[in-house]
Amino acid sequence: MGLLGLGVSSVGVALLFREFRLDLIGVRVPGKVVGIQGGRMSDGGGGGGGGGYKMPYSASVVQYRTLDGDVIRQPHVYRYGGSLRPPEAVGDTVEVLYLPKNPTVFRIAGEPFAAWIGSFLFGLGLSFLVFAAALDGVLPESASPGAACVGAVLLAFGIALIRSAQHKKADPRTRTAMGLCTMLFVLPGLLMFWSGVMG
Repeated sequence: MGLLGLGVSSVGVALLFREFRLDLIGVRVPGKVVGIQGGRMSDGGGGGGGGGYKMPYSASVVQYRTLDGDVIRQPHVYRYGGSLRPPEAVGDTVEVLYLPKNPTVFRIAGEPFAAWIGSFLFGLGLSFLVFAAALDGVLPESASPGAACVGAVLLAFGIALIRSAQHKKADPRTRTAMGLCTMLFVLPGLLMFWSGVMG
């Protein structure tokens, strides 16, 4: 469980880092949905005979031109998984954020799922790590794994709310919302996580 927690939280941190980079230094350009990519992904079960659950997926294929004139055409990563369906239709115009030094790293601006997935995985991974440490007897006897997990959830939820507020930079209430999220979720989450782990 410890390795699982480490892996999940690492993916969450990587996604959060990616999104913060896009928010801070991303270049905004117009893009267009040129197709819908879909199919069914196998979960890997059933050996090589094609058995196992086949999970449907669907993604908007977006084409955009960088400031250097390069044309990029890629599926939008946050539209994969489960029964999610892209809200965009072929021919729709969208605003794209991409990294100037790596223009294939992009997202559709204002994508709501981007604010939550990294935070969710980060909080889930921390919870797995806490329970793994508790099972292995690494934590002090006075530690409270349950409180630490609640703290991890509050922390992840606060980060997700701040990320959501960042997508609304034009709104003058954004700074107030971000401050409230920090006071109500991030700081209490950190304190609860720390006290739950250390006892």
